[in-house]
Amino acid sequence: PEECDAVEEMAKNRLQRASTADGKGGAQISENRKAWQAGIRPAWNKEAEGDLVAQLSRRVYDYVNYVLGLNIQEHGQEPLMSIQYFGHGYNDTSPDRYTPHCDGPCDGEPFLDGTRMATMVIY
Repeated sequence: PEECDAVEEMAKNRLQRASTADGKGGAQISENRKAWQAGIRPAWNKEAEGDLVAQLSRRVYDYVNYVLGLNIQEHGQEPLMSIQYFGHGYNDTSPDRYTPHCDGPCDGEPFLDGTRMATMVIY
């Protein structure tokens, strides 16, 4: 709970309409998306001091490296993304949500260098 609170606290003043890739290296707002997002860069220099977001991020890297058999380092990676799914109101019959998908070809081939290799969703 403390880590979740720390992520929410870092995100709350940075939230903006969630975007999707535009296919040209940028992002675009989709009217179909109802979520709000905030990129969070962990304070790696405070990890040893017990910074909760940095510690959570480290566990994510450790797990991804374990599963993929790689040695991904924190520098040069995408930030954490806090996504809050609010929908369009209390009675929304089709709230936005994360659904499994491929960020590239779904053909079973190994990932391409320089592309996203994994997405971890934490609720």
